[in-house]
Amino acid sequence: MLTPHQVHTGQAATLLAVRQARQIEALASRRAADHTPFTLEALTAQPLPDVSQCPVYSWAGPNPVPQNTRHPLRN
Repeated sequence: MLTPHQVHTGQAATLLAVRQARQIEALASRRAADHTPFTLEALTAQPLPDVSQCPVYSWAGPNPVPQNTRHPLRN
């Protein structure tokens, strides 16, 4: 993605070449890192932490009852 200013001032080719070089470098470093993907066994090997004592916050609460209204059944 380029801005119109970058395109009209002739910076587009340089910026795209720099981005391409960075992308090639990033992909090469990922391949060199010998990254092993997650497995289901590795993700489920440790139990989940106990969150029963953590406070619970909710933005979805009951609607307040209007005090002064002509229609008591409407909210």
